[in-house]
Parts: sequence; structure tokens; C-alpha cells
Amino acid sequence: MAWIQNHGVKLHYLDQGAGEPVLLLHGLASHAEHSWQATSWISLLASAYRVIAPDIRGHGQSDKFDTPQAYSLARLLDDLIALLDGLQVAQVRVLGYSMGGWVALGLAAHHPERVRAVVAGGTGIDVTRPNDPRRTERLAQSILHPSLDSADDPGREFRELCRRTGNDPEAIAIFLRRPRAGLDESGARGLKMPVLLVAGENDPFAHDLPAWRELVPHVETRILVRRHHMNALVDRDFKQAVVDFLARLPASG
Repeated sequence: MAWIQNHGVKLHYLDQGAGEPVLLLHGLASHAEHSWQATSWISLLASAYRVIAPDIRGHGQSDKFDTPQAYSLARLLDDLIALLDGLQVAQVRVLGYSMGGWVALGLAAHHPERVRAVVAGGTGIDVTRPNDPRRTERLAQSILHPSLDSADDPGREFRELCRRTGNDPEAIAIFLRRPRAGLDESGARGLKMPVLLVAGENDPFAHDLPAWRELVPHVETRILVRRHHMNALVDRDFKQAVVDFLARLPASG
């Protein structure tokens, strides 16, 4: 079990394997062990790379906060840079899923000197556009207050995910209300490193890969047949696509 302190914030992370470093960033209401350890991603990648997988603040064993501003992209990226600096890692390949894909792309946009390549799975192009506060609040309230009407219960899957991961629904609802500024279309358009975007064909959050192809210069895309947002991460084709993508990158000099 490994920890770092960043300006008094305690962050938990996993660190396995050896070689070129790969940073894994989980999605909302998950954590490193659930997204990456239990799904065999770490064992797969650690055979060839050094794999670093933090619990993003508000999740897992990392510190939690009671204000949405504590979860701004700038704060999340500051944690990651502190982690990389503490581990003396100059550059990484980054794989993020869902919310973690937003963070991964944000890291590449704001700290391009630290990122050699990016993979974002289950991450829709809406992350580059202004958030809809009414939709966000409806989802946050649904996470906290289940509806008897299953047709009007958008937070059901996230509540179930909190139950499985041990995350605090209150912390997840606060995280959900975070400021969404920090990654816009101009930032995505400015990415210079290789980018791979992956989504299940039935993923309602990431059904817009063609729009990404128009926006990001050096992008590859992959559609996972018969997969949706909650099960794409375990797909063998997803894992193989990432392994192949990483293997094509030249070794860092």
C-alpha cells in the first residue's frame, strides 16, 4: 500500500511492474483496485511496463472533500504531477476510463511535456463543452436519493458502483458537481502526442467518436462491439488495442 502527500492531501496509489511508466486513471465512483486490479489490467500491463494507478481524490482510499471546487481539473492534475514528481517519473503513457479519460486528456493538454501518449475509453466529446448544471444536479440527487421510478433514476448504476467499490455516495455526488472547465475543444485540438479513443458501441456517454476524429490531430479510434459504458473496460479487444497502441510507441530516449 503506497501513499503520497500533496499539500496535505493524502493520495493512495498502486505501483507495480518495471519499465516505461503507464499511468492508469479510473472513472467516477470507482478506484484503482476496482478498475485496474480486479479487471486484470495491471497484471496485463505490468508484464512490460511500470504501472502507476492512483485513487483520484474523492475516491477509494484517497482524501475526500466537501466542496466541488476541491475536485477541479487543476486540483486533480496537481495531484498527478505531485505523484509523478514523487516517483521521479518524467513522462508517462496515460490510460483513463470515463471520468479518468477526461483527466487523462486534461493532463495531456496542460502538461504535454509529461505525456507521451493518451488512451481515453468511454469518454464523450461533451467533456470539451460546457456542462449542463441541471443534468448534473439531477444525477447527483439521484445518487443520493433513489427514486421509486426506475425510469427516472439516472444515478442507479453509480449507486450500485458505490456499493461494490465502497465509495461514499455523498463524496461522489460532490465530485460530480465539480467545475468542468479545463479541457475545451482548442485544448483537445492542440494535442500533439498519439491519442487512442475507445468506446462501446452502446455507450450513451461516448457515442461520438467521429466528432473526436475531426477534433484531435493524431487520433485512432476503436469501437467495441456489443459493449456499453459499464462493461467495456473488461473487453479483451479493448485490452489488445491498448497493448498494440503502447507497443507501437518508440522507447523514451
